[in-house]
Amino acid sequence: MDNDIKYFAAPSYLEKHPPVMSANDLNQHQCLTYSLANLSNLWRLNDGKEEIRVKVNEKLRSDSPDMLMEMAKLGQGIIAMPRWMVEQELQAGTLKQILEQYKSAKLPMYLVYKDSEYHPQRIRAFIDYLVDYFSAQLN
Repeated sequence: MDNDIKYFAAPSYLEKHPPVMSANDLNQHQCLTYSLANLSNLWRLNDGKEEIRVKVNEKLRSDSPDMLMEMAKLGQGIIAMPRWMVEQELQAGTLKQILEQYKSAKLPMYLVYKDSEYHPQRIRAFIDYLVDYFSAQLN
């Protein structure tokens, strides 16, 4: 299962900085990056014709999506993450999606569990629930 990466910033950040109209505008902005991503400062966007690679200015790099989201809500920069992770913030207006015209890179999602011939029904039910839940969130 894959997540589409989208781009978000706080209204307070967007008011104080140049408009973000294209992928190349990211060069002029402070970005909050996920340190566990391969080449965390290289963001990939797709305009439908080709992949665009942008080397972004890393203001903060963290392995915590929650930390990155909190910093973005405080107006500290632009984040790239799956939309479902920031849905509440979008509803509340504390974050806005930007660069919506671009298709984004895919981020794989894995469920890790012990390989065994027998899984208790509760484990199988939980796995099925997670697959259904995230499938609905991603569509």
